[in-house]
Amino acid sequence: MEGDVENKESRYADLYPSGPSSDLGPGRVQSAQSADQRKGNGRGKAGKSRGRSKIRLAVAAGVLFMIAALITGPMPGILNGLNGTSSSIPVLVHLGPADKEEVNEASVTLSWSPYGPAESYSLLITSFDQYGFRLNRSSPTSSYVLHEVLLDGTYRWTVRAVVNGSYGPVSKATTFILRTGLSAPELSSPADGSAMANSLPVLEWEEVAHAEEYRLQVSATPAFTTILEDIVQDGLSYAPAFSPSDGTTYYWRVSAHHEPLVSVWSETWAFSYNVMVSPPSLIGPVASTTVLGSEVLLDWEAVSGADGYQVQVAKSDLFENTTLDTSTTESSFTLVQPLVENTTYSWRVRASDDGKWSPWSGTGRFFLGVEVFSVSYEWLYDGQVWSMASTVNGSDYYPLHEQDRTYNYTSYVVYDDATLAAIAEELMTTALLNGHDPAEFILSFVQGVPYTSDETTTGQVEYPRYPLETLVDGGGDCEDKAALFASLVSYLPVENDIIMLKFTSPGVSGHMAVGISGAGYEGRAYTYEGSVYYYCETTAMGWGIGQFPPELEGYDVLTLPC
Repeated sequence: MEGDVENKESRYADLYPSGPSSDLGPGRVQSAQSADQRKGNGRGKAGKSRGRSKIRLAVAAGVLFMIAALITGPMPGILNGLNGTSSSIPVLVHLGPADKEEVNEASVTLSWSPYGPAESYSLLITSFDQYGFRLNRSSPTSSYVLHEVLLDGTYRWTVRAVVNGSYGPVSKATTFILRTGLSAPELSSPADGSAMANSLPVLEWEEVAHAEEYRLQVSATPAFTTILEDIVQDGLSYAPAFSPSDGTTYYWRVSAHHEPLVSVWSETWAFSYNVMVSPPSLIGPVASTTVLGSEVLLDWEAVSGADGYQVQVAKSDLFENTTLDTSTTESSFTLVQPLVENTTYSWRVRASDDGKWSPWSGTGRFFLGVEVFSVSYEWLYDGQVWSMASTVNGSDYYPLHEQDRTYNYTSYVVYDDATLAAIAEELMTTALLNGHDPAEFILSFVQGVPYTSDETTTGQVEYPRYPLETLVDGGGDCEDKAALFASLVSYLPVENDIIMLKFTSPGVSGHMAVGISGAGYEGRAYTYEGSVYYYCETTAMGWGIGQFPPELEGYDVLTLPC
C-alpha cells in the first residue's frame, strides 16, 4: 500500500509540478475546453442550453445533498468535500518536534497522532530558507525519519492520513529549526601540546556521522593567518608534507564536509617540532663481548652533522659511578686506563651538534677477561704430595665459552691444544724421573682436581666442560675430569689407547669414567673391538688403573670410542 501511495504522489507530482491542486484535491484534473467549445462551432444554442440545464441540476442536487447532511450529519466514507478530502478522516495532530523546536541532529524524526484505519500517511516538507525546496514523503506508520542530510535552516511540515485511497485533511503546519547538519570532528592524535623530535606527526581525528570528506588546516599561528597545509580528503589521518622549522609550534584543525554541508571547525590543537641530534649506533663491543688486554676499542657509527661525542664507561647500566667520562671528535675511542680483569663494563655514547646533544645510544657491554690465567694444583700420590703450576691464555679459554654444549661427551676430548700438551709432557717427565707409570701418575693428578657440581658452579643441571675450562674453573664433575684425563693421556708418546665408559642404571644418576689400554695393567677391564681397556676412576683420590668402585656393580656400561 505504501508503494501505491508513493506512485500516486509521483503521478500527482508529474501533473502538478507544485503538487496537487488544493482546490481540486488529489486526482481531480481540471478539464480543458475542447477545440469546438473554444471556437464555438459544431454546437448551437441548444447545446449550450442543455449544458446549462445540467449545471442547474447538479447545483440543485448538491444543495439538497448539503441540506440533508446538515440535518442528518456527515456520512463517513461517502461524503467528500470540494477539495477531495474525506470528511470522515480526522485532522492529525503533530507530536514532534514541537513547533519551532531547534534540532541539533543530522536526522529528524517527525511524529503525529495515529489514525487506526489509515493505510499510510502523506507528508509535505518545505523550507523557509531554500527557494523551491519541497519533499513529498509517505510513511506506513505515524512517524517518519528524515535521513536526508539537510542544510541548516527552518523547515515547515504537514501530514494527512490516507484511507482507501482518500486523503484526509491537512494537519496544522508546524516548523522545526535545524541548526547542526554535521558535528565538528574530534581530534585524537597527537595529543594537544605534544613535542615532536626530528619528524612531523601523523595527524588523526575521529569519524563524523554522514561526513564524506574532511578539510585539514595546519598553521604556524593559532589564528591560522599563515596556512602551511590546507587539504580536503576522505581519510581520517594525514601526514603533513611541509618543511618544519626547529623550535616552532604548529596548530591544526579539521572540519567535516557533506556537500554542501560544512561543519564548524574542530578544536585547535598544537604540537611543537624540535630538531634532535640522532643517537649513535654502537658497533662494538656489544652484548657482553669478552675482550682481553689493557686496551679496549670502543667503536660506533658516525652521526651526520655531529661535531663531537661524549663517551661514558661504568660497571653498571645506571652509570652512577663512571669509570670513564670523556669527549672526542672521532667515532671511536681507545680505552687505555687500567680496568679490572674478570669484570663486566657498560658503555654508551651521545653526539653533539652545535651545542645540542642527542639522546644516549643503547648500552654496550664488554667483559674484560683475564689475559693469562695461572693454574696450580697439589695432590697425593704414592705417599707424596705433588704440585703442578701452569698458565692458560685467556685467548684460549674464553672462546670455549662460545662453544655449544652437547651430551656427546667424547667431543670434549681435545688432541691439539698446546697448553694441554705442555702439561702432559711435564707430568710424564716427572713420573719417569720418579719411576712411576706416566698414565697412572696423570690419573692421580686429575683425581687431585676438585670435584664440583655443575648446578653449584653454573646453575645448570648439566654443563660439560672442555679440559682447559676444568683447569681454569678449578674443578669439574665426572664427565669433565674424564675428558681431562683422556685428553692428557692422548699426548703421551706411548701407545695408550683410550675409550670413555658411560655407566647407567634406572632411577639413579649415571657416571663417566675412562678405559685405557696398555701392558702391565690388571683389574676391571672392558673389551672394545678386540682391545682390552682397564677402568680408570677420575673423581676421587687413590684409585689405581683397573680398580673399580663396588657401588657401580650392576650398572649398564656403554663404551664410547674417542
